[in-house]
Amino acid sequence: MKTRGSRVKTRSLVALAATTVVAAAFTPLTANAATTTMHSSSISGVHSSAIRNLLSSAKAKPAVTHATTTGPVTASLNAGVDGALTVLADTSASTTSASGATIASVSFTYGDGSAATTSTTHTYATAGTYTITATVTDSAANSATTSVSFTTLGSDYTAYGPTRILDTRTGTGTNGTATKVGADSTLKLKVAGAGISGNTIPSGVTAVVMTLTVTDPTKAGYITAYDDGDTQPTTSSVNYAPGETVPNLVVVPVGADGYVDLYNASKGSTDLVADVSGYFTPTSGSQYVAIPDYRLLDTRTGTGQGGLQQKDAAYSTLTVTVAGADGGTLPSTGITAVALNLTVTNPTQAGFLTAYPSGSGLPNSSNVNFGKGETVPDEVIVPVGADGKIKIYNASKGTSDIIADVSGYFTTSTSVTTSAFVPLPPTRVLDTRDPTLWSGNGPLAANTYYGVESEPAGMGITSLVLNATVTNPETNGYVTLYPYNNGSTSEIPNASNVNYGHNETVANLAIASLGTTADSNGAIDLGIANTSNGTTDFILDMTGIFASQ
Repeated sequence: MKTRGSRVKTRSLVALAATTVVAAAFTPLTANAATTTMHSSSISGVHSSAIRNLLSSAKAKPAVTHATTTGPVTASLNAGVDGALTVLADTSASTTSASGATIASVSFTYGDGSAATTSTTHTYATAGTYTITATVTDSAANSATTSVSFTTLGSDYTAYGPTRILDTRTGTGTNGTATKVGADSTLKLKVAGAGISGNTIPSGVTAVVMTLTVTDPTKAGYITAYDDGDTQPTTSSVNYAPGETVPNLVVVPVGADGYVDLYNASKGSTDLVADVSGYFTPTSGSQYVAIPDYRLLDTRTGTGQGGLQQKDAAYSTLTVTVAGADGGTLPSTGITAVALNLTVTNPTQAGFLTAYPSGSGLPNSSNVNFGKGETVPDEVIVPVGADGKIKIYNASKGTSDIIADVSGYFTTSTSVTTSAFVPLPPTRVLDTRDPTLWSGNGPLAANTYYGVESEPAGMGITSLVLNATVTNPETNGYVTLYPYNNGSTSEIPNASNVNYGHNETVANLAIASLGTTADSNGAIDLGIANTSNGTTDFILDMTGIFASQ
């Protein structure tokens, strides 16, 4: 077995250059075991620092300190974050007792209805802002209390819309002025307060989930979406060539002022459209449950259609049952939204798909734009209707095959283990073109899978939110991200994240689950499988994580 070292580091960041995009021929979505042999390039003894460093940076918030004195006893309380939903409380630094007495007890209430406890570590069931109170009693029966307000690091999800908050062609989101985003310029998009009249996106939003679409660009380039107020990162969200219409789902941290920035890295202008399907806030809402990748729908085989092999007809709608699917892995109740990779293949005419909750009217939004004969994937997070179903509308004069691969779902249920979202500054964590970010000796090899050590065990990270980009591929193929545990080909799911043609640059968001079994180095791994007869360069930009603690 050939072993290839792979390393993810963050010593430097490299901007992704736009390249000319060539239309792809049909790319199969599933490896054919009879004709394709996958080779392992599992690494040994190499730890990635990127994810760990980013999480540590997010956790490095200053402790909140309050002090109250009652009589001769001083009660002090420091509260600091420790993961997505966990708080560490401390009174040891300056709590004092009366003269001649000693501290007899210190107890805490954490503001979520749980009983008073002496434990200095507490994990909340849901994200939010809570009042933590410390009560100090000394041996002379003197007591004092003090309280601090604490907001969890993790955020919860609210399904929303879908609804359009930006369209530079009509002036939506730009104060009614219809104008393209200029070359090498930034559009500031208001998120808080935008959206559906009477039900706008609230203030305090920490991140927004939206399909960002480039249309009618005059030159090649890429869009970078990031938190307003932060330094512009050297990452990319949507890559495009002249005249293309290209969508991609983005999960973007929102600035304290309620805005996100959209930078157009191009020598030409372009129109931009943004359709919101949800947002995150540090208040109670839905949390994420990762599941093994599952093919929910495939019109080529009849999967999800009761075995009926039938393309989605022109200007028609497919109804897909989410609740209770996958043999019950997707629960029959309680799903608020589902995360899936939606792929169009074999379309007979150009068009776009719109995914939306059953029971709602067809929204003015789009998820996957495609040309005749193209295979185009796009990650979507779709609100699920009260009946447990979603709808997929084919806005095209022709028919098309549709595939939907589920990676997880959002729920308010407390009967399953869930994860909260922690937004992070967009950061490039892997680039096969850059040896400081990848020690795998160049591009991903043909028909090869990699186990990349991503974080030390015990951090509670369940999934990574990544923008995955393929560039410079030698031939058609696809890349799959998956939980890497034992390094066997049986772990690679029947699913894809990025489909590409020869010499294309293609990006797609992925909510990638990590393995659950620590390797010999004590690390948790992410699997990367390149199913292609040629090599390809590969880039990962991280914008957040889901963590259970």
